[in-house]
Amino acid sequence: MKAYYINNHSILVVNPKGEMRTLYTPFRVYNPINQTWLYVQEVGSGSNDKLIFFINGNAYLHSKFFIRPHL
Repeated sequence: MKAYYINNHSILVVNPKGEMRTLYTPFRVYNPINQTWLYVQEVGSGSNDKLIFFINGNAYLHSKFFIRPHL
């Protein structure tokens, strides 16, 4: 699944079949390290267009989470 920055309150998610969906904040992501679901309050775009998720006031690279939208 690929995710692309749209603005600070939305991302575009594309699954392997090419189906697309826009997710608007707050949306849920899964943290596999501590096996919890968290809400993304804001989205940013860092260097090299890396997605950054703002969760509970902290910034995280999106690659640390799973996004599971219903496509």
